[in-house]
Amino acid sequence: MLPLCPPDFPRDSLPSTIAFRKFAAPSLRAAQEIDVVITRAHVFGAQWQKLYDEIVAFKDACGPAHLKVILGTGDLLTLRNVAKASLVAMMAGADFIKTSTGKETVNATLLSVSS
Repeated sequence: MLPLCPPDFPRDSLPSTIAFRKFAAPSLRAAQEIDVVITRAHVFGAQWQKLYDEIVAFKDACGPAHLKVILGTGDLLTLRNVAKASLVAMMAGADFIKTSTGKETVNATLLSVSS
């Protein structure tokens, strides 16, 4: 299996539609799995519909490839944000959700979101 991820991985520094357009078009045909990192600003602003729409757009563009949605839970500040982002990702069609890229300053731990 060959995963494919955007050029700004593991950060969400590019707007998702720009990042996706830059890397996706020619590469999707061969990919079996697409890894995307959510736009954390949607979580911080409680813009759940925007997060849902973003993930749906990624899923639609993936075709037969599996979509792995990476939440970056160490950055999401609260367990409530982690739970909501997880639920939105699953409802939007993510095949897998992953807690972190492993590149965040704080990775996925209960202590990182409970303080």
